[in-house]
Amino acid sequence: MPAEPGFAARLNAFKIGLEGDITLERMIERAAEVDGLSHVDLNFPDHLNSTTA
Repeated sequence: MPAEPGFAARLNAFKIGLEGDITLERMIERAAEVDGLSHVDLNFPDHLNSTTA
């Protein structure tokens, strides 16, 4: 059985209009508000340069 199609967006789109400290967490929180969004595209190293394993 084929997988259901997903709905994706670049995470950078969710920094538009944000003021102050634009963090990965804030962009993910905004993305989580989009109905039906199932995938986000992270840019390396941009979105991961302040994280550790």
